[in-house]
Amino acid sequence: MEGIIKKVAVCMCVMALSFGFAGMNCSFGTLSIAEAGQSYFPETEMYQKTIQKLQGHWVDKNGNVLDFNGNYLNGCYIIKIGEMAGGGSNFGGPFYIHEKEGVRRLIIGANLHFEAGKSTFDDGGNEPLLRYNNSYYHRR
Repeated sequence: MEGIIKKVAVCMCVMALSFGFAGMNCSFGTLSIAEAGQSYFPETEMYQKTIQKLQGHWVDKNGNVLDFNGNYLNGCYIIKIGEMAGGGSNFGGPFYIHEKEGVRRLIIGANLHFEAGKSTFDDGGNEPLLRYNNSYYHRR
């Protein structure tokens, strides 16, 4: 039985690599999915477009900062961006950054333009914002 499981795992890994499924973490005996969905790496157009929209210095009401500068967030390299929800100017998803301690996953949402039918952003204000860790950040 163990031999059959290994063969199935190998076949699934080969299929994942052949069809380009992102996030597949293949090993003999088990097959785990590190992250479901699409990931965008620095060399991709989607990564570059997303990062470009977020460039700048963002501050919340407590003075906490999200500083997007090139491919860096607060001085930490953005390794990849996970699958995003939404699109255009209102979107959100996981950003993976490389810190001294290792890789950290941050869920960041962006409201860069009013949604249809709304005259304010999610926080009731008139300025574009980012959402992270239950706080609203405004560009400064």
